[in-house]
Amino acid sequence: MKTFSEFDNSIDNNVDFLVPFTKSLVELLSKVDIQKWDIIRQFKELNLNNIKDKDGTISVNENFFDFSVSIIYAGTRNFILTIKGEYYYKGFSIIITNKGMLVHSDADINSTSEAQILRDQFLKNYKDPYLLTETFLNFRQNKYG
Repeated sequence: MKTFSEFDNSIDNNVDFLVPFTKSLVELLSKVDIQKWDIIRQFKELNLNNIKDKDGTISVNENFFDFSVSIIYAGTRNFILTIKGEYYYKGFSIIITNKGMLVHSDADINSTSEAQILRDQFLKNYKDPYLLTETFLNFRQNKYG
């Protein structure tokens, strides 16, 4: 798992990562005319390297900081994106398909109180126009690897 220890428990820095990361993925997965090689290239630009391509379906499973990221992409606007808190944010969950988004803070029997705070801050910031944050830009440049 890739970590950046000075930010692991900070709601603000995790939101600064999650909002642009999630928006970037949704934008990419929602593109109409994109070739398979291009989507794989752009996944790699987002440090998503554990990519499998089988029978026309691309799957990705990766861990960043305190989150597991899973993507199943079967073609234009046919995807499932899941981001889940693993430890500190256990119970936090984002599930996005081409039909919509669900964000939970109680997706685990042992959900943490931090998951609720993260959920609230994520939703507050996801709806607003967002800026590319320094945290996200550093992640894109693989400074936390």
